[in-house]
Amino acid sequence: MKKRYVMIPAALSILIGICALSGKEKQVPADEKIELVMRAKNFVRRLNRQEYENCHEMFGESMAESNPVEKLREAFGPIVDSLGDFLCFRSASVTRKNYDGSLYTLCTLRCSYDKGSAVFTVLFNEENKIDGVYIR
Repeated sequence: MKKRYVMIPAALSILIGICALSGKEKQVPADEKIELVMRAKNFVRRLNRQEYENCHEMFGESMAESNPVEKLREAFGPIVDSLGDFLCFRSASVTRKNYDGSLYTLCTLRCSYDKGSAVFTVLFNEENKIDGVYIR
């Protein structure tokens, strides 16, 4: 199966910068990890159900402005369709890093679908709003 890569353009530079940082990762308290994993899972569930308006409401201000609901539909619709039915979340991890004086949290979810698998990386800002999404 051919893998597809999608990145919301507004978050590309932030996500690449955070991933490329060689600085120390900050510890995320256990209760906050649970909350962020649940938020990321809820976002992925909404994407799978193609509830783009609800997904859009979870975005931070800059992400919401640069990615209207229709853009989400165009970007994610074909990917969700190609993956087939959602089966389960296989694993989740949470890391936190400083980038340009702001604290960001990356939540990575490995998911199984009936036609393959996908890894969702959801970038949360300091207000726990989504500032980036990457699917591999």
